[in-house]
Amino acid sequence: MVKTEIRSALEAMKIIGSGNSKRITRAHRMNDASSRSHSVFTIHCQLHNGQKDATTKTILQLVDLAGSENVKETGVEGVALAESMHINKSLTSLGRALHAVLSNEGKSSQKKQVISFRETTLTHILSDVLSGNFVCSLILTASASPAHRQAELTSKTLAFGMGAKRIDVRASPNKAVKETKLSHFLSGVWRTVTWG
Repeated sequence: MVKTEIRSALEAMKIIGSGNSKRITRAHRMNDASSRSHSVFTIHCQLHNGQKDATTKTILQLVDLAGSENVKETGVEGVALAESMHINKSLTSLGRALHAVLSNEGKSSQKKQVISFRETTLTHILSDVLSGNFVCSLILTASASPAHRQAELTSKTLAFGMGAKRIDVRASPNKAVKETKLSHFLSGVWRTVTWG
């Protein structure tokens, strides 16, 4: 994972290009240039309004998921097999997390199931967007094969997209409190606890 500070859209595009150039692809029976990993590009934006003494923060995540692979059909071995297993595990974990988020909608906090976002790096990175206080938009492009033997995989891909599209995360602004204001507030709480 690489973190760097950027100040323009052009700098962001250069970093995306650099990241894409480092992605590894391998040929197998089903694909001549199969991605061997997912790609997540996260932009943290911060805007400070000096007049209102307020800071607005937001996150934009661009995610390119590697496709699920049927090892029997791809015929991969060795390193490519290990990569396939990691890809499939992370996609399965992401699918479970999406299902849990959707199942929890509308339930009271006591009835909500615990979502394990730490199963894989992918779900951990996406945990804020999937369950946090963020507005989510999904742009899903799915590679569908016309081959009859790929119908089940294509169906699963489309079902994943439909499930992800149904997530309804409601964002409301969190206000960042300046350190001096926070110190003043905490000292008032301390006085209340001590003498109240």
